[in-house]
Amino acid sequence: MKKRYSTYAGVISGIILIALFFSIFIIKSPLLFIIPMITVDPITDLNVGEDNILILTGKTNLPINTIINTDVFPTGSCLSDRENCEPYVRGNAQIMGKLAEWNVWNGTLNISSLEPGSYTVLFTTAHYTDNFTNRVESGPIGSIPFTIGNETCIGDCIKKKTQEIIPYIRINQISKRSEVPLITGITNLEPGVVMQWVIQKIPGTTKEHVFEGNCTIIKGIEGINRWSVTPLPEMGSGRYEITVTASLHDKGQRIGKKTISAQMEFNLTESREDMILPVEKEDISEILQNPYITIDALPEMNISETYYISGTSNLPSGEVLLIEIIPPKGLQDYNFTINPRDSSQQGSISGLSGCVQIENGSEGINLWAFEIQTHLLTPGEYEITVSNTGLVNGSMELIPPTASSSQSFILNGGSL
Repeated sequence: MKKRYSTYAGVISGIILIALFFSIFIIKSPLLFIIPMITVDPITDLNVGEDNILILTGKTNLPINTIINTDVFPTGSCLSDRENCEPYVRGNAQIMGKLAEWNVWNGTLNISSLEPGSYTVLFTTAHYTDNFTNRVESGPIGSIPFTIGNETCIGDCIKKKTQEIIPYIRINQISKRSEVPLITGITNLEPGVVMQWVIQKIPGTTKEHVFEGNCTIIKGIEGINRWSVTPLPEMGSGRYEITVTASLHDKGQRIGKKTISAQMEFNLTESREDMILPVEKEDISEILQNPYITIDALPEMNISETYYISGTSNLPSGEVLLIEIIPPKGLQDYNFTINPRDSSQQGSISGLSGCVQIENGSEGINLWAFEIQTHLLTPGEYEITVSNTGLVNGSMELIPPTASSSQSFILNGGSL
């Protein structure tokens, strides 16, 4: 009798499975959308970019505005004990649009910090409750294993790329936050390196109109170091050009006569008028202490690359800044997927917005830096806005910022 019941149960189960198959794949029933599902395309070496960003793609039945987390764990017991295991790498994915009955998605993971070994990407979703004051993550909705091998690995493994560090010097616009003109800039050369600067008046430069000196690189954050030059009082008003040059070294040794340099023109008269307030004003110090945020000179940016943008502020260390990358069309293509109060995602890009904390600098000037992954962006013009926009507790009502700064840039379609 038990065998008969088992047989009947097996027949009934088979009928149910066949019905589900037909309803999902033949008649395209709404049953397709009852259970969250995600598929992941195979991971191969072709998925790893030159900047060691792992590109993940696939399909899902999740709705377009779903927040998808992509967390990397070492393959093993950690997967079954996630409460006591922190992911080695955290990322996210964005649903890009519809293909037949499925939505297609695209995500990125920075695997630069991972050592050779076996890993698993775990996919979960997240949503906010209680007026966006509580973040709730789902259980796993999918996973995919992958192996990072060494240089000799063959077969089912991927290899990290050896990243070439290209040295740079960049010059910022003249600061308006000091009592004297100040030219500042950033570089990825090491702290302590001495650079040479030359400022000459244009046009019709004569020997009397050439000024020279040295500046020493000081430590910044995220490998973005800093330098500054104060124009000499005897320079007088007029239009000038500054050139900053550094000799390249390898382990303290000069590499031939290789140098890098950067140039910028500036008008000293306008700068002084902008920065030095009339003597009769008694609130000079108060005005100079107004909250501010600056954005450093931006690099040339291409799609499918990773960059750091940076800047300074007199806001206190630990304050959260909101970073927004907005196309000039406005908000119609804007995908805001990170809540500013969620500090666990700080310093990483999600869609076109994210958050980062201000870090300690020196002499009252604090620093911030933010990683941009352009893999999910399309070529075109964008505007970066950095502000200390806040949120009213218990709601998504925005608190207007006390400081903000914006810069435009062009995202190119490929490597130059």
